Amino acid sequence: MSSLLLTLAALICVSGSASALLEVSAAARSLLAAPPGIIPPGCTGPGLALQTDCAPEISAANTYFGNALKGGKSASGHGVSSFNSAGVTAYLQNAKAPSAACCKASCDFNNNYCSCYPALLNIIKGFTANDIGIYYSTAGFIAKKCAYGAAFYDKTCPADPPTAKPSPNKC
Repeated sequence: MSSLLLTLAALICVSGSASALLEVSAAARSLLAAPPGIIPPGCTGPGLALQTDCAPEISAANTYFGNALKGGKSASGHGVSSFNSAGVTAYLQNAKAPSAACCKASCDFNNNYCSCYPALLNIIKGFTANDIGIYYSTAGFIAKKCAYGAAFYDKTCPADPPTAKPSPNKC
């Protein structure tokens, strides 16, 4: 958010975009595959929209990293050895902004505090080679490029997301 959303998730190739980093695996992954009750209320729809609406960005990142999670290598030489926080950060420096649809989906996912739920972050780590830093870098990049306001993850999360006031971000 698909074959990398995540990558928030393939959030990107030199000619790609930021949301592709959420999933660079060629495996078809989906929030629908999660066990019942794991996905927080209000996050299923936005999560699926994120994967769908960011598919071009995911595909670009998948190409850039050469199916890194499967041990592949791209023609440019990027592969599993560069699919880490440092490699993704370098990739994001040259990434194009996500599409308007990807920005909207990412903003909705963000505004529901979906990245603030540990169970959902565990699912997200499955798209980022178990490196949550990849997701945080990508989410911050998307929030900045899409200009929708604060990205909610880690220390920027409200103490109790289900009871938190609605996000002031405008999608």
